[in-house]
Amino acid sequence: MSNKYHNPSGFPENLPAEQIVEEGMKAKMRAAAESYGYVPLETSAVEYIETLSSKGEIDKEMYTIGRALGEDGGRHGEGEGKEADRALRFDLTVPLARYVAQNYGELVFPFKRYQIQRVWRGERPQKGRFREFYQADIDVIANESLPLYFDGEVVAVIARVLDSFAIGNFTIHINNRKFLQGILEGFGVKDIPTALRSIDKFDKVGADATKASLQKELGMSENDAGNLLAVLDRQLPIGQVEEYLNDVSTQNALITEGKAEILEVAKYLKDVSVAHGKFVFNPRIARGLDYYTASVYETTLDGLEKYGSIASGGRYADLAGKFINRKLPGVGISIGLTRLLEIVKQEKLASFEKAAVTRVVVGLLNEEQRGEANKLANELRAAGINTEVFHNGVAELAKQIQYKEKKGIPHFVVINTDGTLSLKIAAGKEEKFDDAKKFITFIDKQN
Repeated sequence: MSNKYHNPSGFPENLPAEQIVEEGMKAKMRAAAESYGYVPLETSAVEYIETLSSKGEIDKEMYTIGRALGEDGGRHGEGEGKEADRALRFDLTVPLARYVAQNYGELVFPFKRYQIQRVWRGERPQKGRFREFYQADIDVIANESLPLYFDGEVVAVIARVLDSFAIGNFTIHINNRKFLQGILEGFGVKDIPTALRSIDKFDKVGADATKASLQKELGMSENDAGNLLAVLDRQLPIGQVEEYLNDVSTQNALITEGKAEILEVAKYLKDVSVAHGKFVFNPRIARGLDYYTASVYETTLDGLEKYGSIASGGRYADLAGKFINRKLPGVGISIGLTRLLEIVKQEKLASFEKAAVTRVVVGLLNEEQRGEANKLANELRAAGINTEVFHNGVAELAKQIQYKEKKGIPHFVVINTDGTLSLKIAAGKEEKFDDAKKFITFIDKQN
């Protein structure tokens, strides 16, 4: 590849085979979400900075949108001569909240939506982190009250999505911020946000560093910090969570409420089964974002925990309500689709041999046969079979077959002089069909 022309760093582009895998992920996400009744949504790429700052994440390096460049080379547009007041979205949650508030009177609640769109962050590009990337979200927003049922359902949907990706075994870690906060308060912690941030880094920095952080940042004694981590250092199947919760001796209102919510989610998930995923209660899961108020989730690939969470989320009490005088609680989970694709590429978790969407190449014995070949191709397309007619009728069949193999196209067929069809299976081997209908029947039975 030439080094003379390249796109800016942090803005990834895929080769055709990689793009096909990514599009397959999107399609599977859509299918799984819609099977649970979630509707598709797209919001505008640009939001007002005031909107994007509504959940307190003003430290994010947003790409701002200033003035437009006119055809005459001058600049024009709203806000000319002023500070830019709009920016590219850096996630899909805040735009969802704004959208729900703006369209409150037109929506049916609970509003269940999935959204697969690009977001932009002005971060320093590094391995697995990009400035432009796809997020794939599912969320439920309710009017006034959101049943805990949905805290389990969003987990089930994401589990089904990840299972359909066929990228190996995964674990969805589940916790409840009320329960965790109650434990912290039971240990006398006053600065809950700082404590949550320290605990949230446990898997990255380890027990000793987390313990030191609790002592330094919160003034905890070495003994209390150690005892706190001992309480939180448990991971067990969600079906066994009641036993763990009964062993927690510390009691307060937050712990009691958190326990009840955890058990409700566990009750839902006991009937959910996916081939490659499992649900684990992990009391250390905190999620760094301050708008999560109850259930929180993180997902790791088994054996590849070094990559961190590939799907995260939780329940928020009233994010959309910041834009409207209504109480609009929600719960959701997001997959960093571009980042996940990068992991899939690095770890070779999927095949990237298929560089085409074509299922059949119609070869040409000569250029005069092109009209007949086009007619056959149109019959195949009408039957829902993606088909190409080879572009050069004077090329040898061997070269035509080589083209098919380089692009990973499954089938190559030619029309014989007697009107029959020959499917080339391997060198010197073929299968004949009397007409297009029989060939179509055969292709439909193939993967």
